[in-house]
Amino acid sequence: DVRALSCRWQHAHWLGVSGHPERAAAAFAELAENYRSSLGERHGDTRAARRNHAYWRDAAGPA
Repeated sequence: DVRALSCRWQHAHWLGVSGHPERAAAAFAELAENYRSSLGERHGDTRAARRNHAYWRDAAGPA
């Protein structure tokens, strides 16, 4: 459901800006997989979720 994914996207972003980049990265990785399975590998939302995952993963620093 598009509305549910939108809410999850907003929550993932909130996690990142609230000082939890590792949790945001995990949330965006899950969103990317959900978008990929429902919309396809090349869909813009899938790619955007992956970019956000990479951004927050890098912001979290080394594990």
